[in-house]
Amino acid sequence: MRQPYQIAALRTLATRFRSAICATDPSEVDPEVRFIVAGFPKGVCGAVCFLLGHYLRENGFPGAEYVNGIRRFDGESHAWIETEGIIVDITGDQFADVVEEVVVTLDPTWHRQFSDSPGRRPADFLIYGQDSPHGLAYAPIASHLPSL
Repeated sequence: MRQPYQIAALRTLATRFRSAICATDPSEVDPEVRFIVAGFPKGVCGAVCFLLGHYLRENGFPGAEYVNGIRRFDGESHAWIETEGIIVDITGDQFADVVEEVVVTLDPTWHRQFSDSPGRRPADFLIYGQDSPHGLAYAPIASHLPSL
């Protein structure tokens, strides 16, 4: 069974990436995408998923998917990563009922409130091209990542 290893590896990678975002000064990031760092984690889940997804894909999880949905009762939207049946969410704590800063779980209960059939696409800013706006935030954030 590889899942315990995968969960531990994903938790380590996600924690490192979240720490790198928090260590990035907004002035280091292009003004077009500075909001990703300045507002983190509130309201930036989609943008962060494309950045985190790229990092996960580069570090052994090539199937990482961006997943998003809208909660019916209040219209709130949210996005997270799924790979090999494992949910990875580093912005869930923008919601009052999520305490953990880094969620890595096999349990979809909380995320399912956003949709029974959420949208999915590859989790990588490169799907929009090398010069995608999200990519402008990746290098400054990555400069704060520890070496693996």
